[in-house]
Amino acid sequence: MKKPGHVFGLSLFAILAGSGISTGQVQIRPGPIVNYQPIKEIPIGGDAEPGFMAVNAAARRLYLCHETELVVIDLDKDAVAGRIGGLPGVGGFALAPELGLGFSANGRENKAAIIDLKTESILSKVETGQEPSLILFEPDEQEVYVFSRPSQSATVFEAKTGKRTGVLPLPGQPMAAAVDPKAARVFCTVVISGSDEHEVASIDHIRLHTIADDWRTTSGLEPGGMAIDAERHRLFVGCNLAPRQALNGINLPGTGLVKANGLVLMMSAINGTVITRLRTGLGVEGIAFDPGTQLAFCLAAQEGTVSIAHEDSPQRLSLAQVMEAPKGIRFVAVDPKTHKLYVSAADFETRLPVAPGIPARRPRALQDTLRVLVFGPGK
Repeated sequence: MKKPGHVFGLSLFAILAGSGISTGQVQIRPGPIVNYQPIKEIPIGGDAEPGFMAVNAAARRLYLCHETELVVIDLDKDAVAGRIGGLPGVGGFALAPELGLGFSANGRENKAAIIDLKTESILSKVETGQEPSLILFEPDEQEVYVFSRPSQSATVFEAKTGKRTGVLPLPGQPMAAAVDPKAARVFCTVVISGSDEHEVASIDHIRLHTIADDWRTTSGLEPGGMAIDAERHRLFVGCNLAPRQALNGINLPGTGLVKANGLVLMMSAINGTVITRLRTGLGVEGIAFDPGTQLAFCLAAQEGTVSIAHEDSPQRLSLAQVMEAPKGIRFVAVDPKTHKLYVSAADFETRLPVAPGIPARRPRALQDTLRVLVFGPGK
């Protein structure tokens, strides 16, 4: 049942200073000793790029987005257990274990699928914006948010029925999303085309579909992946330098010049204040958070590293370990029961710039190199 009197709103919070918000400092101090090690590789095959993953810890299942299907992995055996087809261009997957349902964003058909997790069958499909690639389930209202980059919007529908309840216009392209049920908020990072100023959007669980506030990031930082510590209301936002800033660098208050590097921002999910920043490797991609260990995992695709940070307190984030990994890693998921880390990876062809100053075209994933890397905490 919907709560009476709700109003659907949208507010945008700044990532960095420039609006009177405290920025903290980039941290380089070490955190507690963490010893994650590679355990296994799960071969997937095909020529697809590394896909998004979602963990159903209770059912012991990991779901990997793979071209037109979801690859189902048994978390106890770390092996492929099945596949769910009929999902053209699946780019995102969200879980509602309490409803026995899953939801996929199918980019090639502009639809989201509602999936029965027990039978692994498609129950129905919902029309969305163009080429949806990002999706999440909001448990308080039991609604699904499907984000579209080309449409710069989010389609919202009821999880049980598939009935659409609204379309939220966004100021740019949504890149990643997270939900904080206790704060009654949904968050997404937003990149504005043709601009060096970008945003993190905070969406109220209400119905009017309006933007209440508009906060911009410091010019030159482009937000991407995001994870959340819902208990402490802390967001972890991965940022890279915008393309035109990558060579020259950017001066951040209290940090000096940051050049060709990535950052993880820890910010309040209540008021958007950036509490602290932590440097990572080049090409920040996926981020995941393990509430059981208070560890945040950040992938650096260009450099081929996984930075592991520890949330020492709601005011402090420190670097605990940097693991080597293949270049091109993209998405990461954590099993909260075993604390194992799952990373989607593939090998890519080498492409050289076509002319000086003109970047090479996006490389393609090599045939049959797609796999899931499994890492585990050491003794």
